[in-house]
Amino acid sequence: MLRVYSKKRGKIVPGMLRDISAARVDWIDCLSPTLKEQETISKRFGIPLADIDKLLRKEIRPHVYSGRRCSAIVLVAPYHSLKSKAIKKAPLVIFVNSDKDILTLHNKPFEAFDELIKDFESRPEIFRNPTKFLYELLDQINQNCYILLENVEPQLDVLEAVVFKNHQDISTREIFRLRKSLMYLHKILIGNREIVNMIEKGTIPQLSKSELLDFRHLYNDIINLADVRDTYHDILSSIMEMYLSQVSNSLNIIMKRLTAWGSLILIPTLIASIYGMNFKISAFNMPELHWKYGYLFSLGLMAVSVALLAYYFKRKNWF
Repeated sequence: MLRVYSKKRGKIVPGMLRDISAARVDWIDCLSPTLKEQETISKRFGIPLADIDKLLRKEIRPHVYSGRRCSAIVLVAPYHSLKSKAIKKAPLVIFVNSDKDILTLHNKPFEAFDELIKDFESRPEIFRNPTKFLYELLDQINQNCYILLENVEPQLDVLEAVVFKNHQDISTREIFRLRKSLMYLHKILIGNREIVNMIEKGTIPQLSKSELLDFRHLYNDIINLADVRDTYHDILSSIMEMYLSQVSNSLNIIMKRLTAWGSLILIPTLIASIYGMNFKISAFNMPELHWKYGYLFSLGLMAVSVALLAYYFKRKNWF
């Protein structure tokens, strides 16, 4: 899908690729472009088709490629996976040329773009120049990371409460889902932090040097986000440790109960096995074997033994 936005008469309006002009700022957004759209972009911006295909298909690391006529910025942005309901990351490639054109290539839909488009009507200054647009786009990506982290916090509170209340109700799948989301956020923040730092140092000639100091605010925001993410990761690790500790304690309790029940069964079995050794001719025959109440005596002995053991285990809280 290909979208084009241009600033005309003080307003940001949708347009067509053929309407792009060097006299104004134009934004061309390509989401999973078809082969025909890739060929059109390649001819319009002078980017080799093989490079476009490589950037779209390969999981590349965040980097900045500087050129006299065109520069490329490879970022990482978050998106929601509908299948796993987790936060994931995907590369975002931004081209800026000397004609004030901004081209974005990506294979995943980013919420940051939709939020940025919503601000077009009320904030036309976003298209003041490529530097301002890039700043606003990166700022929106940071804002999305803030929102994602805010959504993680109540989930951590719920997991923590469940661990203390009844660990059997907790879902390890949920713990690992959050852990994976925080891992992806870490990679996003670390990668984008270096990119913002490189932009601020003036490595992209197409950007206005007088406005590069504004990117220091983005850098500080990323540092704060990384600190919050690290805090949540530590909390999640503590929850996991508490969960494993609770599972271990439950296993110990189960083993105690099994031992107790085994002991209850063992005593009657032992008594029955002793009285089962009936020797008709022996100087050591048990006299109670020929006692008319011997059978009742053995049953009573079993019952008393079991009762005493049960009382003992109850006092020890093994039941």
